[in-house]
Amino acid sequence: MKIFEVLDAQAEQPIGDPANHVSKMDEEKLTTTLYEFIIDDDQLHKEFFIPLALKINAHGKNLNRETLPSKFMPMINRGCTLFYDIHQLKGSEDKILTKRIREAVCQRIAEQSVDEILRGEYQLGDSQ
Repeated sequence: MKIFEVLDAQAEQPIGDPANHVSKMDEEKLTTTLYEFIIDDDQLHKEFFIPLALKINAHGKNLNRETLPSKFMPMINRGCTLFYDIHQLKGSEDKILTKRIREAVCQRIAEQSVDEILRGEYQLGDSQ
């Protein structure tokens, strides 16, 4: 499947094709789609998010917010592999779901969840 089909965009080539230039808008849309996919996956929460939230909560005020986004990378990497496999994307996973996209998703999850985690109210998507 072409990534643009997943994103409901109009394109002839998959995003991972080296001849295909991905616009900033397409990259932002892919980042949002991937973010929503990851936060809605209960298994990712059980395996990655909840244990990390407990560690973050334990650090409380000593939390380094600058390094926090990178702590979500294992969850994001697993989510990228699931997303890639489920949508049967063409091309290399790393060329489609680039480091920049993965880092942007990490940043967004960190920004959206850190305050709730510190209050002990961490919940993403439909999981509890």
